[in-house]
Amino acid sequence: MSDSDETTYYALNKERIREYKKKWRDANKEKCKESHKKWREANAEALKKKKAEYYKTGYYNNKLIQKFNIMRGEILIGNDSEELLREFEDLVEEMFKRNLLDEDEYDGLISLF
Repeated sequence: MSDSDETTYYALNKERIREYKKKWRDANKEKCKESHKKWREANAEALKKKKAEYYKTGYYNNKLIQKFNIMRGEILIGNDSEELLREFEDLVEEMFKRNLLDEDEYDGLISLF
């Protein structure tokens, strides 16, 4: 059987296959749960990396980076109000806690205050 035959078979029977798999999962919940647990244990390191990458690129982190870039621009053009500098320092600390800045970048930015 060639790849195109398999693709055609699946395409023609997609709903029937999906329904069969759903019934099997519903009838074998414990097997599925155990299988998922074993997979997560076997792939723990990969999951940890994926989770870290998600948090690095997550929505909140993107907002922090946008805010950082805006505030840095404000400071570079000469706005040196105390409130802005305090808020920028807090932002830098938050970004460091979330591993968005490495230690050298963090130390360089904190030394400015």
